[in-house]
Amino acid sequence: AEADLAARPFVVVSSPRDEALSAWVAARAAAHGLLACCIDQPERSNYAHVAVADAGTVTAAFSSGGTAPSLLKRLRDAVAAGMDDDFADFTRYLAALRAATPREARRAVLGEAVAGVRAEFAVRLPEGWRARWEALRSRGLP
Repeated sequence: AEADLAARPFVVVSSPRDEALSAWVAARAAAHGLLACCIDQPERSNYAHVAVADAGTVTAAFSSGGTAPSLLKRLRDAVAAGMDDDFADFTRYLAALRAATPREARRAVLGEAVAGVRAEFAVRLPEGWRARWEALRSRGLP
């Protein structure tokens, strides 16, 4: 690990679940101004990866500060499924339309172009989650 840091990286990602290594990575990152992410250890990280869905020129990103990666994966996958090939092509059309439109007319032209766009988003939570959370909280957990 020391030799890896000798290359003076900007971002360090530690994937093993090794508390001693993660503590060392976090300390080195703090001392040298590095971004560090110790996977599944948000308390040892000063940044967390985001879950990203791309379609055409649009990128949607979700973050929980490293506390809920499995939830973020589900959200990302659901949003990505809604951004199909037609959506990707539509974003490229908008980019071309913007480039072809004089600056002073962009607001009106692009506003009209997206007037019919509708997005729906709903999250359905699993049954019984609140009771399980209350049980955790009764044991002093957040």
